[in-house]
Amino acid sequence: MSKNPEPFTELRQNDCSPMSGALHAGEHVLIVGGMHRSGTSLLASLCEGAGVRMGEHLLGIGGGGNPKGHYEDRDFLEFHEQALLANGLGYAGYSAQSKIHVPEKMLDRAKSLIASRSGPDRLWGWKDPRTVLFLDFWHALLPNAKYLFVFRSPWEVIDSLFCRGEEEFNSNPSLALSAWLHCNRLIVDFIKRHPSQCVFKEVSQVVDDPVGVFNEIRDRLHVPLGPPPDRYEEGLLHRAGFTWRSMIVREYAPDAYDLYLEMQNMTGSRATLPDLATATGQSFLQSNTHSIIFEEWAKTSRTGMRLQKLESREKELTAQGIDPEQSLATLGRLSSLLDCLANQVTSSSREMAQMAGLEEPVATLPPASVCLHNSQTTETMLPLLGIVEAKASALSVQLQVSEDLIGQLKKQAAKRSKMILNRMAQASRRLFGQTRTVLKKVEQKIRRAKNKAST
Repeated sequence: MSKNPEPFTELRQNDCSPMSGALHAGEHVLIVGGMHRSGTSLLASLCEGAGVRMGEHLLGIGGGGNPKGHYEDRDFLEFHEQALLANGLGYAGYSAQSKIHVPEKMLDRAKSLIASRSGPDRLWGWKDPRTVLFLDFWHALLPNAKYLFVFRSPWEVIDSLFCRGEEEFNSNPSLALSAWLHCNRLIVDFIKRHPSQCVFKEVSQVVDDPVGVFNEIRDRLHVPLGPPPDRYEEGLLHRAGFTWRSMIVREYAPDAYDLYLEMQNMTGSRATLPDLATATGQSFLQSNTHSIIFEEWAKTSRTGMRLQKLESREKELTAQGIDPEQSLATLGRLSSLLDCLANQVTSSSREMAQMAGLEEPVATLPPASVCLHNSQTTETMLPLLGIVEAKASALSVQLQVSEDLIGQLKKQAAKRSKMILNRMAQASRRLFGQTRTVLKKVEQKIRRAKNKAST
């Protein structure tokens, strides 16, 4: 990344307004930043609970894969999105572009955002992952602001992005790693230039010791925060089972792996790294399979997410019981989910066959989807039950084909490739096993539904 220490210094030289100088008496500004899916929402929620005004119009709860809310100020979010679009980039800011310019016509808007929040004895701030792409811009306007940065391992962030199924990563899975690397390089560079204005933490430190983190913010940054509320819920951040994913990052992006270690050293984080003691240090696959590896990772994560939805739907069936008035819609959604899982398994099998030079397996096609009409009758439900049952059976056969293919892939792989393929095989088998468990439960519910519908 090309260094550009102060691309917005001209703002301070040419603008003498109060917004680009000192803050009001007793005023404190705390800006929360970090790569997407790194824990910025959790950190912003703790800041809000500790007394920081994070905005009057926050992004809603549950959108974009965040069930507890984003705590993003819509005004700053929209400002960043407009600036990104003006640079020909996507609104999310997934980019490794080194220079992103804020159009001159947007400067007044930025000052207005600050002025509407600024005032004596005010403690305010904002959170938006895109802020990291504009750090020097905001520092030029708010030179006395303080910054709270958070980071998360590249394999955890990448996996989380894949699970969301966003189009950028469906078409270019490697972009997830490039965006993580670029974003965190910008953070590290900014901290090194402004160390007295920044606190930097790994998300595990925030989860494990929020009180200690907020004590450091008060002592180091002199921001008068209250105690952080207890808002973290176990399970919101998946922090285990990433060994083979971390191996992919280390092999194909050693600069990202090294940057993560550097950030851990900067923050004093003791987060446990995946066990790589058995790694040989050699490249475990040919360089031309780089894109295939990331595509398979993305597919595995998306399939896992669909499996979770399937399990959730099965639990709803259990809780609600089988009622003909509700079963048609439920079974229709279940049918679609089985279609998605079947397509993912077939696609994964095809890719694995291409990697090993094996004959492509013949897919077991599920029955065609049914078009549901408004009539919610037993005559309509019984055929749909049969179709869902047949799809579950077809998916079971596809899983067997894929499991057999994994064995063939391992046999034909080069010796130095075996370790990563074994890891991938283990992860795939766990996924297939979970799918089989769900299918058994679905079959039980289908039998019960058929019995009730026929009585």
